[in-house]
Formats: sequence, structure tokens, C-alpha cells
Amino acid sequence: MNIYKKLPNIITFSRLVLTLFIIIFGLLKHYNIVLVFCILASLTDFLDGFFARKFKASSNFGAKLDAVVDKVFVISLLITLIHFNKAFLVLLILEVIIAISNLYYYFTLFKTKSLLVGKIKTWSLFLTIIIAYINIFFKISLLNNILNGFLLMTGNLQFLSLLAYFEFFIKNINKKEIDNTTSLKLEKTIYVDNLDDLLNSGEEVI
Repeated sequence: MNIYKKLPNIITFSRLVLTLFIIIFGLLKHYNIVLVFCILASLTDFLDGFFARKFKASSNFGAKLDAVVDKVFVISLLITLIHFNKAFLVLLILEVIIAISNLYYYFTLFKTKSLLVGKIKTWSLFLTIIIAYINIFFKISLLNNILNGFLLMTGNLQFLSLLAYFEFFIKNINKKEIDNTTSLKLEKTIYVDNLDDLLNSGEEVI
């Protein structure tokens, strides 16, 4: 395969490496360094999509890899903020549960769907993280109240996302079972019809 075709996935993997440094320096409370790595990670998020379009290297694997790495990136940022505010531990746990649930749903149904509440939750989560980092660097007292409001809102949105994706899973797993049952009945009907045709034809059945 042409190296240019591999470039978007290589860039995506580099973002995964950067998240390790974000976690390490975040836990050491070196937030200036964390900010640098966050900027680099955000840049790779732009570049992998740019080169995928430029070299026509978009793929289902690349899209799934990008989504997984983005989730790891967000989780790494939440880990770095636990020392700053213990409420981020709750958001971290909920986000990990959402990630594991979505993986399970995908490998069970072999399809995913981006729900509106999930998109709103993601934007709220990013805004909460941004507000927290602004507060770390500039220590604006008013931001504490704003941050607490976003923490509460984001936690509720995460919980609603869990319920919405669970409802989507139950609805589709039931539909999948009905489709499988219908398909089995159809196969049996075709088999019986073919057998009746064969018997009526007068040919010998072995």
C-alpha cells in the first residue's frame, strides 16, 4: 500500500501516544506541558482527516480508529483533572462506562448510531474540560460556579446518554431476533415448498 494511504492512520496513532504524555504530566500537575500536548493532539485530529481526504485514504477502519482514539483522548484529559476537582472522577467513570457499553453494542449489533443526546453530551464535556483548564491557568473565581454548573449538567447528560444508547440497543437487538426468526421460517418454507415440488414431480427421492 502507498505510504500516503497509511499516513492518516499513522497520525491517528500518534495522537494515542500523545495521550499517554497528557496523563503522565497531568498526574504530575504540569499543566503547562499538558496544554502543549493537548494542542499537538488537537492538531493531529485535524491532520488525519485532512490527509485522509487529500489522498482519498478514508476507510471504515480509520473512522473507527479515530473515534476510539478521540474517546481515549477525552478520558486522558478527565484523568488529569481529578486532582483539580474530584467531581471529574464521576465524569471519568461515566465516560468509561459509556465507551465500554458502546463497544459492546457495536460488536453485538455490528452497527452504531450517533444520537443527539450523545452529541450534546460530548460538547458539554469538552466545554467543561476547557473551563476547568482556563480556571487552572487564570484562577477566575466566577469560573468555579460556572464549572460546577457544567459538571452537574455534563454528568446528567452522560447518564441520559447511557439510557438512550441502552434503549437503542434493546430496540435493535429485539429487531435482530425477529429478523433472524423470520429468516429461519422463510428458509423452512422454501425447503418444504421445494420438497413438495420434488415429490409431486414423480422423481425418485434419495
